[in-house]
Amino acid sequence: MEQVSTVVSNVSGVVKGAIGQALKANGLTSEMKMELYAMGANELIMRIENIADTFDTEGGLIYETVNVQGLCESLFMIANDNAPISFVVQIEETSITANQSYQDMASRKLKWKTVDDVIGGISPLADTLDAMLFQQQRIRTFKIKYIVG
Repeated sequence: MEQVSTVVSNVSGVVKGAIGQALKANGLTSEMKMELYAMGANELIMRIENIADTFDTEGGLIYETVNVQGLCESLFMIANDNAPISFVVQIEETSITANQSYQDMASRKLKWKTVDDVIGGISPLADTLDAMLFQQQRIRTFKIKYIVG
């Protein structure tokens, strides 16, 4: 299956119209990038990247909150000219390569133990679809399926 990529946000943050409003309303900033890959009828891969760097904040972590559920719903409405269509959106976070669910990847990941392990940070598994956290240089990938009717 041929994949088509559409970049709808970029470093300059210059996206106008309904898509630009949907991105901003759902938490994407000018330092974030979103790519959509069509995988079939009513199926997408969405990749969101926070391209900010900790260098810009002198090493401090800054988390941006994105409403992935709201963003997916807004994109469906924009693509269908706000027609009164009933739909359900299914969203699953995947590994960065989108070949397995994030939970499966995390459970199989090798956990190295060292004498100076740093404990802390925010686990992506604790996020909800309406409040996904993106720290600097974070890339998160989602499988999206729209069920119409």
